[in-house]
Amino acid sequence: MQQGFDHMKLGYVRVSTSEQDTRAQRPALLAAGRERVFGKAASFQSPAQCVGTSTSAGRMLMLGTFSEFERSMLRERTQAGRKAARAAGRHVGCPRALKDIQERESVAKPSAGAAAADAARLVGVNRSTISRLQSRIPRNEADETSLRR
Repeated sequence: MQQGFDHMKLGYVRVSTSEQDTRAQRPALLAAGRERVFGKAASFQSPAQCVGTSTSAGRMLMLGTFSEFERSMLRERTQAGRKAARAAGRHVGCPRALKDIQERESVAKPSAGAAAADAARLVGVNRSTISRLQSRIPRNEADETSLRR
């Protein structure tokens, strides 16, 4: 009997919800040359976790699981793209708010007595941008650059 199945074309109909039915799938599979068609409404049930697709709560949980999976995959693809861009020498992230000379002058001004907020207003950026620059660029380097101009 095993040899009879070697050349037999089988078909399988499947539906995921109770609102769907297999009536349209059976004739299509038979018309496509399938000799036998199997199947019925399918659902998933995990007795260990009391979760399944046969209830609204189970479908919601499954949908949430797949959504979380897709979000995780998106995050991985994004991180891989950013890593490849950095390796190719391209800038990743927001464009810089200030040019190099503006950064150094903005850091030098507060050291000359002006507050960081004043320096930020002068160049049109947020005060936190100036604070970050002050921690990144040493004041003596900023002062030297300003004096050379």
